[in-house]
Amino acid sequence: MTQQLNSQNKQQILTPEILEHARKYIEPILEELKTHLWEDIVKGLITRRFHLLSLKNSALICEFIQYPRLKSLNVFLAGGDLKELNTLNPHLMEWAKDCGADRIEIRGRIGWLKVFKNDLDYDKTFIQISREL
Repeated sequence: MTQQLNSQNKQQILTPEILEHARKYIEPILEELKTHLWEDIVKGLITRRFHLLSLKNSALICEFIQYPRLKSLNVFLAGGDLKELNTLNPHLMEWAKDCGADRIEIRGRIGWLKVFKNDLDYDKTFIQISREL
């Protein structure tokens, strides 16, 4: 793992090489979602709104969301080797708890549900539907 997860996030190191490595996994998702540009993600990483976890064959972008009644680690972008990404689960759970989160939320394609529900004991809590205007 490129970064060590800790509650102060003091180990976040963003080098051009790490960003370019993550970009090849994240940017195709952004082109499909149309919610962010890569530059938006980089700005969020620099301001520490977003967090990057870069692995050998994958990358993940997440953020903490403070709702009125709970705090959540929101994984909203992940691409690359799904098996490699799955290995992050125990580390994400520990990191989220250390940072005061009550849950982890994962946004992704419907196909991810099978993997996360069966292999990692996640439950579908809601769906999001959208329509372009």
